[in-house]
Amino acid sequence: MRGCAVLFGPHVRDQPMSGSFRLRHRLTTNILPERKNPLNIRIKRASRRPFAAVVSAVLVASVLALVSSPAGAASAVTEKRTSGVDRYATSAATATLAYPSGTNNVVLVSGANHADGLSAAALAGAVGGPVLLTAPGEMKGSTGNAIGTLDAGVAGLMSVHIVGGTSAVSAAQATYLTGLGYTVTRTSGADRYATAAAVADKVATLTTFGTTPYNSRRTAILVTGNDFADGLAAGGIAHNKKMPILLTDGSTLSAETTAVLDNAVYAMQRVIIVGGTAAVS
Repeated sequence: MRGCAVLFGPHVRDQPMSGSFRLRHRLTTNILPERKNPLNIRIKRASRRPFAAVVSAVLVASVLALVSSPAGAASAVTEKRTSGVDRYATSAATATLAYPSGTNNVVLVSGANHADGLSAAALAGAVGGPVLLTAPGEMKGSTGNAIGTLDAGVAGLMSVHIVGGTSAVSAAQATYLTGLGYTVTRTSGADRYATAAAVADKVATLTTFGTTPYNSRRTAILVTGNDFADGLAAGGIAHNKKMPILLTDGSTLSAETTAVLDNAVYAMQRVIIVGGTAAVS
């Protein structure tokens, strides 16, 4: 165990228990596995500790036992927070933290909507760079500074991979980045579902995507395109294993999504659905 931290809430003050509460407490605390001589658990007046305090004591004892083991004796807990004045500055700080030595590739998506950022995870993994957020109509200073910082850290030309149409990331931003000497490409579709499929096609041109260390099955991830939580949770594995994240409206698969799954060259053999049946039927 590398290390752990235990956080506890405010102290719960002892309060006198009414007669009805004592009865309920006896009923609940006496629900034990059936034995020959079941114990009758009573609360002594001299030590009326709340149930939450008892649970906390047990948890503390368990954690201390684990931490005091030889495996955790030399461990230390380190906290690192990345943040900024807004989502754009936060994404910039995270990108430069993840790539302290720089990189020649970044993936640029709209910070005003979630869909393109979900499908961008696999592309970022394929090119070896972070996902950066930008405002739809203009390049934020924090975003531009992050791209410059990442570019300065390594030799070679910076490539900016835009995911989404011009309503998501404006043409003016692409022109501005090109003017700085960066190579700019855009991957998009008619809607978020088509864009996710187009990103999968793009990833396929860069790497053999979707394989895992467990077997050789090529794998895609399917999440709802109506919300961001499930796709965000899948982003790490999509980036690490180059598994494309495809989107669905929850009940049907678009023609573009189906084309990726049925592509004979891709030879997809497994689909990981992230989310319950209310998200993906």
